[in-house]
Amino acid sequence: MKNILLIVVASILLTLQSCSMYSETTFHKDAASSTQIDFDFKEAMQFAKSMVPDSLQEDQKLDDLEKLPKVWTSFYDMELKDGNKIKNQDSAKVMKKMFIKSNFDGKDLAGMSMKFDHFTKSDYEFLEIAPSDKKLPVNTNNYKDWDGKKLTINTKDFNLSDLEKLMTENTGEENLSKEELQEKAEQTKMMLKMMNMKITSIVKFENKIKSVTGKHDWIHQIDDYTIKISFTSSDLVDDDKKLINKDEKIVIVTE
Repeated sequence: MKNILLIVVASILLTLQSCSMYSETTFHKDAASSTQIDFDFKEAMQFAKSMVPDSLQEDQKLDDLEKLPKVWTSFYDMELKDGNKIKNQDSAKVMKKMFIKSNFDGKDLAGMSMKFDHFTKSDYEFLEIAPSDKKLPVNTNNYKDWDGKKLTINTKDFNLSDLEKLMTENTGEENLSKEELQEKAEQTKMMLKMMNMKITSIVKFENKIKSVTGKHDWIHQIDDYTIKISFTSSDLVDDDKKLINKDEKIVIVTE
């Protein structure tokens, strides 16, 4: 699982400036949820290949990405293919419900997708306590607070903290001093301000929405079954961003 996630992180770090992330989550009646996340970085990949082919070829990042399966493959099967045995049954159970694949436009790599199939609250909690080398580069906190009827969205979880940690922990810099880590954090924040990553999440419910309590500029109800969440990566780190509606909790109750 570590190797898979490092490929994911490398791809995102490589393509942030021209990347978009689109996710669609269905909240099921049985208190589970299913999510698909699509990263589109076609333009960034084309730019990277044209501008810095030598360094990228040296790091083998493009080669690794292009070796990802072109059809949905579970993290469990990916580990077995790499010759790794999963002894922990809880890990195996969760990894069998996590899938990944690459997306191509003709012969050119255009993006990648991840999928969580019928995840329960305990599945998401398992990911939270996983070691740092197994963390996902997406925040899944808002997916777990679902009981089959009510979803609570904590808008404070709209952040890239998980990605920021991975940017430090997976570049061999986890042993930096406090001052060096602070400087690294400031550099990361500056980079996140400069990039133009569009993040869109579509939230669907099997039952009709009965009520929505709380308001936030980035959250809008589309119809009786659908909520849309949309913002950019620069919005997340812009201290001067003026929000009209910014409730910390949005509670959605279904029939």
